[in-house]
Amino acid sequence: MRTFRIFFETKKLGYVTILTAIVIALGASGMYSFEKDYPGSSGFQTFGDSIWWTAMLITTIGSQNWPVSPEGIVLCFFCPYMHFQSSATLLLRLHLFLFVNDSDYSSFCSQIYVVYRR
Repeated sequence: MRTFRIFFETKKLGYVTILTAIVIALGASGMYSFEKDYPGSSGFQTFGDSIWWTAMLITTIGSQNWPVSPEGIVLCFFCPYMHFQSSATLLLRLHLFLFVNDSDYSSFCSQIYVVYRR
């Protein structure tokens, strides 16, 4: 538990977790409002179904239900983008925690800044 707390605090994992929770809540709200009354939609009858669908799409890129409304399809197109961003950030933070000590962390960040600045 101590290791998780250190990892959560020092490598800013909290930002990724909070951002993912916000995206899941907003995506579920949008999907529920777009799909609940649309003809032919059967998988989004409750808000809980929409939260489940959004969480499954963001964490594993897959679900058994798919949207049928045009707005839901557009929202479905953008949800996996959050999955790729959060997975890449999580893996980078895990790498920094396991293989880079704190003294090398600032030089590592400055090297990344120089590469992106070009």
